[in-house]
Amino acid sequence: MSIVVIGESLMDEIVSPSQTIRRPGGSPYNTAIALGKLERNVTLVTDFGNDDDGSILASQAQDSHVSLWMRPAPQRTDATMVAHSVADDAPYAESHSSGSIQHGSGSLQLDFRMNIIPFPQGGTEKINVQLLAPHAAAFGFLAAHMKPCDHEVREWIRNLRQTATIFYSPHVPTALFPDLPVLRATIEENVKLADIVTIDGDALAAIYPHSSYVEITARWFSAGAQLIIITLGADGVRIYPRGGSSLAIPVFPLPVIDTSGARDAFLAGLIDGITRSSLDGAANRDMIARAPSQTLAMIGSYAATAASISVTHHGVRPPTREELSEQYILYGA
Repeated sequence: MSIVVIGESLMDEIVSPSQTIRRPGGSPYNTAIALGKLERNVTLVTDFGNDDDGSILASQAQDSHVSLWMRPAPQRTDATMVAHSVADDAPYAESHSSGSIQHGSGSLQLDFRMNIIPFPQGGTEKINVQLLAPHAAAFGFLAAHMKPCDHEVREWIRNLRQTATIFYSPHVPTALFPDLPVLRATIEENVKLADIVTIDGDALAAIYPHSSYVEITARWFSAGAQLIIITLGADGVRIYPRGGSSLAIPVFPLPVIDTSGARDAFLAGLIDGITRSSLDGAANRDMIARAPSQTLAMIGSYAATAASISVTHHGVRPPTREELSEQYILYGA
């Protein structure tokens, strides 16, 4: 059973008065790495350059057993994207889909440039996609909201919906999207392609500053979403099934060292939990919202545990399957 993640890969460069950190990043990339750590068969549809940074990204993907689907090497002549963050020292950092922004005051600079390989229309590449037949696919982040690749991302998702449950993360830093009405319109078009939407509460408040959760979820359900999940940091997780009652999921209390990649570890855990609960695949599309509350609570707790483990380390370090299984057993004890 395979999983496809679509979106950006880049290098994060975070500069503070005490240090400069440079590491692989991008929420789609981090999510794919996290799924690889959970021993899932995952393919990342992405783009980066044939340079030293690209080699670092490719090497980590290989080490995590993540397959890369990109344009041919001769076409990838641009340098790998780098997200530059300048920030004050802070207790920990938060990874955004565009790069990493430290808590406290700071700024982000990103020259977004990437070209997702078009969805195959014929030949051996189309056969390869058909053989892959993913039961889950994730999109969103920057690549689904910014040109020049947003159209190609949506084309991939339209085709993958034939076999896959679609996960969508509209979490984007609003500083890169000054026209909020246009951003909201783009998000609501993307929601039409999604089955499960997940976003954190801070991002939701920034994108929809004058709307309640009830109003936002109603709009997204009318667009076609089956399940909406809002993460609230230390306050846990809220799960909204279409046509059902919302659920409040607490987080497992662990020491917080660095929140980089926590959101991506949560999404990976969510995908892993949905697929291992046999709720994945286009044939089960209508079953997601009708799943028993106990099942949804279990999946939410499992994903929250993945995020909780990830914050106990410096840098982006998602849990292995063994670590997640052990901690989840403690969570339910």
